[in-house]
Amino acid sequence: MRIGIAQINPTTGDLDGNADKIVDCIRRARQAGCELVLTPETPITGYLSCDLLEVDSYVRANRSLLRERIVPETTGITAVVGFVDFQEDGRGRITRRYNAAALLHDGQLVTTAHKQNLCRYRYYDETRYFTPGRSTCVVPVRFQHGTLRLAVIICEDLWDEGYAAHPYKDALVQGADAVLVLNASPFQTGKWAERVQTIQRHQLQHTLPLLYANAVGIGDNLKDVILFDGRSMAFDNTGGMVACAPLFEEQLVIVELDDSLHGTPVATPSWQPEEELLAALTFALKDYCRVTGFKQAVLGVSGGVDSSLVAALATETLGGQNVLGVSLPSRYNAQETQSDSLAVCRNLGCEHVVMPIQELYQQTLGAFEPWRKTEGHSADAELANTTLQNFQARLRGVLLMGISNESGKLLLATGNKTEVGLGYCTLYGDMAGGLSLIGDLNKMDVYSLSRHINRRAGRELIPQSVLARVPSAELAVGQTDPFDYPVVAPLVDDLIARLAPRDVVQRFRERHLGARYPEDVYKRYDEDSFRALVADTSARYHRAAYKRSQTSPIVIVSRRALGFDLRETIINRWVEEV
Repeated sequence: MRIGIAQINPTTGDLDGNADKIVDCIRRARQAGCELVLTPETPITGYLSCDLLEVDSYVRANRSLLRERIVPETTGITAVVGFVDFQEDGRGRITRRYNAAALLHDGQLVTTAHKQNLCRYRYYDETRYFTPGRSTCVVPVRFQHGTLRLAVIICEDLWDEGYAAHPYKDALVQGADAVLVLNASPFQTGKWAERVQTIQRHQLQHTLPLLYANAVGIGDNLKDVILFDGRSMAFDNTGGMVACAPLFEEQLVIVELDDSLHGTPVATPSWQPEEELLAALTFALKDYCRVTGFKQAVLGVSGGVDSSLVAALATETLGGQNVLGVSLPSRYNAQETQSDSLAVCRNLGCEHVVMPIQELYQQTLGAFEPWRKTEGHSADAELANTTLQNFQARLRGVLLMGISNESGKLLLATGNKTEVGLGYCTLYGDMAGGLSLIGDLNKMDVYSLSRHINRRAGRELIPQSVLARVPSAELAVGQTDPFDYPVVAPLVDDLIARLAPRDVVQRFRERHLGARYPEDVYKRYDEDSFRALVADTSARYHRAAYKRSQTSPIVIVSRRALGFDLRETIINRWVEEV
């Protein structure tokens, strides 16, 4: 028996285009001799349709496309296709919506399965839109060499720990011969191995052939850009992996099973963390530009590691001819960092321009002075350091946005997760941008990925001087970043993951902070100094919520990210004990 797994990249809201992709995969699967083809979860609408799912015409159009466009294409083949199903009341009003899968056979809609375990965590909010299904769908289907009882389940129905429904177990009870799983499972580093472990956990009960179709592409919920990495899989009746689709690529995967549903084993793929992360970020930018229409990008290049990494990711994705790096020095920018900003662009083959802001900065101070006088400030009194520094950052943001407006280039923000988490960034300044490509990488991740890019290229795309220099925003004389980043970066990650400050201190006391912290953390700090560090970091983190609420959309690659993945409030007087 030959089976097709359609790993496709649907675009949110492009119902006609998505239906075309599904039809094309059905046709190619039939031409390849497949008797069965399986799509990912909700491929007609795209998984992250958010409140579009409350628009009746949107939901009706998706089901009409299934019935009128896709069902007729299944002559001579069986297809399992995700869609949004619904029920109506006596007046024709939609009353219930379902995350669903249709089993289509020889030009007919045979049955529909409804997702039972609805997600409501992180950026998922399925219970806002969908009604849970009540039973597990197992249906007999006649194929060339006999009848198979197919269980059709959807994504979280397989990740059933903590839920009332256990569809895989139900499938066993109902005598299923194989399990088909439709998924829109998002990317995070290391996630693929967890999927395999989940499948193997179920197969310990009883081994059934299992086909796992996962979406590839991007979606968003306004604040976060979520990646779907594909890597669809097939397991035969021994539990062995017999197919695995590539990372971040559309593909129709052909699976060969014999009459006993046994296949030829394939080597278990492995992905190095840095290479997996690089693939994720470059794919995110590529697909974001595809769906939004951008073809070129612009960013501020300071000679620091963050902007250097973003420049490298942009040129890897779009090509150097489509990336503009802009250096915007004031009198506080050292000659060596200005030279490094030029060197990065030359190494990467992207355009580099210099726009000095010192004169503009002085004019801004002059324009600001009359207001200070009306407020009773002495002409000799110094402006606050924060005001002086923010003027510089905001002037840079103004010029970069001006370039973006005039050229149609996408402005890439260059702040990392640690800085944004702590509020060590400037609203309407260095936070300006249409996409935050490294906003889910902590400061140490930035260094690690930068070094990987150099190793991969076999040369210093990002100069060693950039990687070795003490980080500085260069907004004042002698300024350096006030953080012990090797310790503070994982600490901020822990706070984002809602680990209580006192629990972090307790882990320090027990010497099991984890591998993300440097080995010498217990030499750098005693308990009192570490507690003080945690208290200061926690206070900065909570004060910065109002800034985080105004970030560019962040590409998510970790287990817990800023943006909508983190439900927090600006109004918050709760102070956690340390």
